[in-house]
Amino acid sequence: MILTHCEESIYDLAVKKVQSFVKGRILETKIAGKIAASLCRCLVRARPEKGLQAFVPNASEIISDLLTEEMIKDEEVIDEELKFNMHILAEVSW
Repeated sequence: MILTHCEESIYDLAVKKVQSFVKGRILETKIAGKIAASLCRCLVRARPEKGLQAFVPNASEIISDLLTEEMIKDEEVIDEELKFNMHILAEVSW
């Protein structure tokens, strides 16, 4: 993988680009969401200390905000934003 052998500045730029792409975005989890989560996973595997720091806090915060007691009681269908962020969190926590 190129990211494991590149300079730190190039890696940081790649993380920043992917992080800004997935942050605040809701992608369906079948194709586009799977590709975005795979990009996050690749960045985390290349340099876990920086990759986890970039993706886990945001995904965890969104999941925590969306999983309120009222939502769990009232919703029968899982929200797309929740599914997308759970997918990212699952991929980066291999």
